[in-house]
Amino acid sequence: MVNASISSGSLEGAKLAHITPLIKGEGLDSCNLKNYRPISNLSFVGKLVERVVLKRLNEHLQNKYLNISEQSGYKKMHSTETLLIRVVNDLLIASTQSKATVVLMLD
Repeated sequence: MVNASISSGSLEGAKLAHITPLIKGEGLDSCNLKNYRPISNLSFVGKLVERVVLKRLNEHLQNKYLNISEQSGYKKMHSTETLLIRVVNDLLIASTQSKATVVLMLD
């Protein structure tokens, strides 16, 4: 089923989610819809296909030497915290060497 989904490029309903509204915090007015956030529960098949695709993509990138060392997203042992540590470290090094620095962040 996973291979068929990858071959066809379609999940055919596997990405349907059950959405449950959850109140953001205690003491908020439950009648005001702005006080809720949507929580979506994906099906098991959708999660499984996502994991397989991510694993295969990462293996391909690594085998073909296409990984970028500066990229932190979607990599094992990398997170927003490791990226933040690297950015702060690079800024401190540049500051110690009296170099001008520019930070450009895209999301």
